[in-house]
This record gives sequence, structure tokens and C-alpha cells, in this order.
Amino acid sequence: MSTLANKPAAATPTISTAQRLKVFAIGGMSGMVATTFVSILISHLFIAYLFQVQPIDMVKVRIQILSGENPGVKYGPIGVAK
Repeated sequence: MSTLANKPAAATPTISTAQRLKVFAIGGMSGMVATTFVSILISHLFIAYLFQVQPIDMVKVRIQILSGENPGVKYGPIGVAK
């Protein structure tokens, strides 16, 4: 029977600061473009007052955080929004 003490440590990948900044910038810009696109689309459909992007995005992020904290537990948008 093996224990954790007998297993070799997994090598962690080395990520440079430039790579981290690149990933951060691309992720941030993609979020801004997506929010802008949806906002423009909604405003052109004249229903901007009925549908807002940020509250839905907040619920999505909250579901992701809860799922990461509690693996295996399923969360739904209605339960998280309450």
C-alpha cells in the first residue's frame, strides 16, 4: 500500500510574469468585448431596461466559485441568486 510520503512530488510548471500578464490581459479584454457586444445587441433590440448583463454574470461567477469550493455539489442559478 502506498502513501503520500512514497509518491514523488509533481513538478509544478514555471510560468513567467510576461505569460501571466498576457493571459490576464487577454482574459480581461475578452470579457470587456463580450459585455460590450451583448450591451450593444440588447440596446439595439430596445430591451436594455428589461435585461442587464452584469447581474447574470455575477450569478454565473458565484456558481463557479461555489462549485470550486465544494466539488461534486451542483448549484443552480435560482438558488444562488436568492
